[in-house]
Amino acid sequence: MKKKSVLINSLALLSFVTISTRADTLFVSNIGNNTITRFDSSGAGTLFSSFQPGPEGLVFDSARNLYVANQFSRNSPFNNTIERFSPAGVGTIFADSNDGLYFPVGLAFDGGGNLFVSNFYSNTIVKINPAGVGSLFFNSGLSGPEQLVVDRAGNLYVANYFGGTVLKINPAGVSAVFAAGLSHPIGLAFDAAGNLYVSSQGDNTIMKFDPSGIGSLFASSGLHGPVGLAFDSKGYLFVANHDNNTIERFDRSGVGTVFASSGLDQPLFLAFEPPQLAPPIITCQGPLTLECASGSAVGTIQVGVMDTNGLPLQVTWSVDGIPRQTNEIAPGGTLTATNITFTAPFGDGNHVVVVSASNGQTAPSTCSTTVTVSDTLPPVVLSLLATPDAIWPPNHRMIPVNVTLNAMDACDSTLTTQIKNVTSNEPQGKFAPDIEITGPGSVNLRAERSGHHDRIYTIYVEVTDSSGNTTTATTRVTVPASISLLR
Repeated sequence: MKKKSVLINSLALLSFVTISTRADTLFVSNIGNNTITRFDSSGAGTLFSSFQPGPEGLVFDSARNLYVANQFSRNSPFNNTIERFSPAGVGTIFADSNDGLYFPVGLAFDGGGNLFVSNFYSNTIVKINPAGVGSLFFNSGLSGPEQLVVDRAGNLYVANYFGGTVLKINPAGVSAVFAAGLSHPIGLAFDAAGNLYVSSQGDNTIMKFDPSGIGSLFASSGLHGPVGLAFDSKGYLFVANHDNNTIERFDRSGVGTVFASSGLDQPLFLAFEPPQLAPPIITCQGPLTLECASGSAVGTIQVGVMDTNGLPLQVTWSVDGIPRQTNEIAPGGTLTATNITFTAPFGDGNHVVVVSASNGQTAPSTCSTTVTVSDTLPPVVLSLLATPDAIWPPNHRMIPVNVTLNAMDACDSTLTTQIKNVTSNEPQGKFAPDIEITGPGSVNLRAERSGHHDRIYTIYVEVTDSSGNTTTATTRVTVPASISLLR
């Protein structure tokens, strides 16, 4: 059965898209009974969704949502919608005719999450952004555009059913003919090496084109109205045979076998469900303790991050709930592993550092550590002076003495001083007491001495920082034995 004649006689039999993804659960759109069938790797099929209004192209996004191009409606000639199904199978309308859809068929995502849609009857390509807003992307040289695929460089490929060509359109919208001379091309799929495979319904063949556009016959047996194409994770090419309700599987040499023959009714397009991606792996170092200096301390924290999917990573750091730093890690093929550091000043006390790694396709992974800035060093006394530091005459009176302490601390700029004790090298006389501490930095000392020797008062002053670290210093006040000894 030629597809062109079917198109003239019935809207129910149209073309069909394929997207090459990397998993082993296959989804198939059936235009004959408006269903989507899901097949496991053994070929056992189950119903995924029914009463789809003319399902055509299928494609998955990176979050494993399935998008379906719907052409028909039970209540109107054209449905013109893109329906999105969550991994749990819940469907919602993602885009409709207001976004420029008119008999949508082919679907393909680019690396930026934009969805491209081929409109079969209006010969246009619409680009729908991740928010679901569509705009015209391309409308030149198209003749019945069917399947769409995007290569690693972001170029869009379009199968022109009536034109017998495959167009290559770069991200700027500039097109060129990539392949010509095909008989009603419909399905497109890239293998891992970047070769493009094209199903031609007009002559029941599959052509293989290398990246330069040189084509060769890949398969011509076991095909009955080949439509959608898709590669599984092992490199097998799957083909939807519209005319005999089968799915054919081809190895790398082009030898085909029947993969599925039940649960199908005029199958069109194929899409393999992407694997469940693993979240990033992130490891934080243990708690960090720093010595305070000038009210804070500079610390460096290192984390190990890894993405086994080879996706780019964004690593964000926050301190006590406030974002402080963002690191971007380029994709690393099959593995990205990097050690990242964060250096910042931390104030006195305890701080919580949370690090989050996101690959944009799974839930972020986080880890946390603590930074404790403590002050364990006591203040350093630079000088301690008593005024006066000599008392004369020894007339038994109490003389006020003030102490002046100059100190510095590595962390704390606010220090407290206190006279803790005063001693004398002589016993107290008959006018005791000889010593009265009157304040943090003041004391009354008696002008007293015994015999013909100096009386020496020793004043003990304690300086304390806010963390409770203390240093004790001493200074002396003398009651000299002779006025000649006064300084």
